[in-house]
Amino acid sequence: MWRDAHPGDDPAIVEMCLNLNQEDPGPRPISVEHVKRTLAELRTNPVRGKALVLELDGHAEGYALLIIVLV
Repeated sequence: MWRDAHPGDDPAIVEMCLNLNQEDPGPRPISVEHVKRTLAELRTNPVRGKALVLELDGHAEGYALLIIVLV
């Protein structure tokens, strides 16, 4: 089930983000601090987007970062 991410999900989201970046690197490496700042920003300013987790059997097994881009 998809649900809003909570602060307790942050370690799992950080780990999944780092694993994804290692498997499919972008132009810049992703740091633990960057992911944590992004999650904190989304919680502080929900108008910018939200973080979701896919929970299976009580564990965060997937994540989605929904970012609003204004043009």
